[in-house]
Amino acid sequence: MTPLDSLFDLGGRDSYSLASQSSARLVLMSFVQRLATNQYEICGLTYQKIAYYFFNRYY
Repeated sequence: MTPLDSLFDLGGRDSYSLASQSSARLVLMSFVQRLATNQYEICGLTYQKIAYYFFNRYY
């Protein structure tokens, strides 16, 4: 299992606490925000549209 898989696998594990779930959620949110605000990406506008839809759909 890769670290990325363990990051998304938050349910049904004894090793995961509520704090680790919320911290992983914050990491994912900050990653999406970083993509949306990254002016050096070629597809920055596409990232902004994805992040805009993502935050309006799930938050």
